[in-house]
Formats: sequence, structure tokens, C-alpha cells
Amino acid sequence: MDESDIQTENTESTKPWLWKKGVSGNPKGRPKGKTLKEWAKDYLAKLPDNEKYKFMEGLPKEIIWKMAEGNPATNVEANVSGNVTIKTVKYDC
Repeated sequence: MDESDIQTENTESTKPWLWKKGVSGNPKGRPKGKTLKEWAKDYLAKLPDNEKYKFMEGLPKEIIWKMAEGNPATNVEANVSGNVTIKTVKYDC
């Protein structure tokens, strides 16, 4: 008996609550309707301006900036050789 047989035997017999390999834990998929993100976006869009200002007062400026501009791209690839120096700057908002 090799190691993979022991692992399969162990999970099926001692942990019956685990899904069997190849069986979906969510056969119907994601429930229909809005996601929380979509709901929140619609809710905030419908608020009157004075309530939007109150809401924004409770948020850090960095979060407000990300809401307006989006997060910076992080999908950067580099193929570099030799010594590389990367300088970062932290802005206090």
C-alpha cells in the first residue's frame, strides 16, 4: 500500500464529513441575486448627498481614495538580473 492509498483511506473512513474527490460541495452554484458588493454599491448610490458625507466621515482617507481611484494594479511582471533597488513611498492621508 503506497502513501496515496493511506491518505484516501484515511479521509474516507475517518473523516466522512469531507467531500469525496470529484463531488461538488455546492451543486446548485452561487445563489441568484445581488452580491453584497453589488447591494452596497446600489445602496450608497441611492443615499442623499448629506448622508453620503456622514458615511464618508467615518472612513479613512486611504479607503476613500481607493473607492474613487480603484486599487493600484499589482499584475506587474519583471525579468531583471543584477542588483535592483526598489524605493517605496508611504503617503499619509
